[in-house]
This record gives sequence, C-alpha cells and structure tokens, in this order.
Amino acid sequence: MREAVSIIGAGRVGAALGAGLRRAGWPVVAVGGRGTAATRRGARFVGAPAASARAAAAAADIVIVAVPDDAVAATAREIAPALRRGAVVLHTAGALSSDALSPVRRRGARAASLHPLMTFPTPGRGLAALRGAHVFVEGDRGTRPLLHRLVRNLGAVPVDVSKRGKVLYHAGAVLACNALVALLADAFALFSAAGIPERRALAALGPLVRTTVENVLALGPARALTGPVARGDARTVARHLAALHGRHRDVYAALGRSTLAIARLPISSRRALAALLAP
Repeated sequence: MREAVSIIGAGRVGAALGAGLRRAGWPVVAVGGRGTAATRRGARFVGAPAASARAAAAAADIVIVAVPDDAVAATAREIAPALRRGAVVLHTAGALSSDALSPVRRRGARAASLHPLMTFPTPGRGLAALRGAHVFVEGDRGTRPLLHRLVRNLGAVPVDVSKRGKVLYHAGAVLACNALVALLADAFALFSAAGIPERRALAALGPLVRTTVENVLALGPARALTGPVARGDARTVARHLAALHGRHRDVYAALGRSTLAIARLPISSRRALAALLAP
C-alpha cells in the first residue's frame, strides 16, 4: 500500500504534483495552506480536502512543501511539531537543498527536495508537461528510492543532484528558461524599434528560435553557433554596438562576450572582438 501524501502550498507546482500523484494512485489526503481561496482552488484541482498546513502535515507519511523558496524554512518550522515520526518531508524549491528543512529532522522526519525542470504556467499545463520531464532530487540517506518512485509514477525522469550542486543546477536552469524569455523580449523590442509589427516579429523569429534550440540540442553549443561573432565579423559587431543604447547595448555586449568564449576563431579575430565587447 502506498504512503499517504499531503501537499502544502496550493500553487501551480503543488497542485500539479498533487493531481499527478493522485492520478498515479497515491492517496493524496490533504492540501494544506492558509485557508484562502487559492488553497481551496488548489485542493479542488488535486481532488483532496483543504486543511491547515499543520493538519495536512499530521495526516500524511509524505509531505510535499510546494511554497515559494523564501517560505520553505518558515513552513518547516510551522509543521515540524505536527509531523508523524518517520515522515519524509520534501520541498520543491530549485535553489535550496534539503537542509532548508532542517527543523523537521529534529522531529525525527527525513528531509529531501524534488525539483521538476519544467515550467508551470498553470496547474493543468504543468501536470501535462510533467510526463517525460526531468526531475532533480536529493535528500537524506534512504530517501532516494522513494523520490525515484514518486518521480517515475508522475511519468517523469529522476536525476540525482548533490546538495552543493543544487544552486548551480538551478542557476543554469534559470538561464536556459527565464533568461531566454527576457532575451527574446529584448529581441522583439529591437524589431519593434525597427518598425516591424509585433505579429510579424513573432512569426519571423519563431522559426529562427526553434531551429537554433534544436541545433544546440543536436550539435552542442559550439557547433550550433552562427552569426557575426562566430564569423569573426568585427565590423558588423561594431555597427550593432553603435546602433544600440542603454540596457540593450549592455545585454548585447555581455552576451557577445559569452558567445566569444565558445567561438572557434583565430587569435587576431578574438582580440578584435574582445576589445569591442569589453565592459
């Protein structure tokens, strides 16, 4: 028989995980929170009763803390007195290790973390995206088999990460996802400044972005690299820099330096570009 599960935090991640585990046959017995409308909505999505955080923690053998990163430690302190002895408490914060849950260890519970490398724009989209996603896990001794079982039952792929490596892994994920969104927003802004309508910019840049990502995944960053820096075209880079101002110029120069780091160029071309792109 599978262990009882509670979700604390009824946001997009918690609701998606709770619904996914319930669909996979795990008994999700409560969704804990502050009793707000958001908690009730999350509980309805999961198909479990809403409860206070402490009541939810007391009702389960596995407690998933899916609250914002800055609230993990406080939530651990809040629920620790209510935990069953031998319970496993895991959080979903990307940049924190299981040590953020240290208060639960003092109550005889084991601590772990589980972070899906996927975006959760809504609970429903997040639930659908979990299948085939990679989920990074770490925790106290003896928790790994349980973490792998939870992840596989969600239809996802478990990947072990060390406590020390967790924050670096998450920073890399932020660059690949959130920073990419911000970068594309800057690209659209430059198209707009050039007089190109937004709908046309979206239609034009879409194939370029998709093909670039596919090339990186198939060939690796260095072999997928194209453009003026990859060609050693210092004159084009100089024209770009002269046309750009403020934040857009800073972003272009900073990413140009990162591009130069992986470009395969003669030393003379590398020096010319480095001089142009210097902070």
